Amino acid sequence: MSSSSTTAASPSPIAAELLDADAKNAKRIKCRLCNCLILREHIGVLQDREIFLHHSRQPRVVEEPAPAATAPAGETVRNFWVVDDMFRFENIGFTKPIDDPASPHTTTYKYLTCADCEKEVLGIQIGGEAHLYLSCERVDYV
Repeated sequence: MSSSSTTAASPSPIAAELLDADAKNAKRIKCRLCNCLILREHIGVLQDREIFLHHSRQPRVVEEPAPAATAPAGETVRNFWVVDDMFRFENIGFTKPIDDPASPHTTTYKYLTCADCEKEVLGIQIGGEAHLYLSCERVDYV
């Protein structure tokens, strides 16, 4: 009767051609929606870490809002390119800091998005961490 708005991550193997000898991205990373360059090769370090990311477009609530206990619509993503400095990106945008008590994150966070189209959540910066996590599955490679 009830459908879950959250899906669990399944380990997705990263293709060998996407990795260089140092476990960094061997190819350039582009936005899969507008083809804008986001990250040059040999910058992001592959990390296997489960992080919840909201879906890009949340349904607009017309009737009563859902109870606070309802899980937000999104998925747990497992593989990320970790970048240690936001200035290493070619083109990335950030949301304002989000402090959502219904979120699975225990601290404030900012979502990463393509600075050109701003149509999709591509990654996250959690709390005061310097690291930025770019989802391996939400981008294209060239």
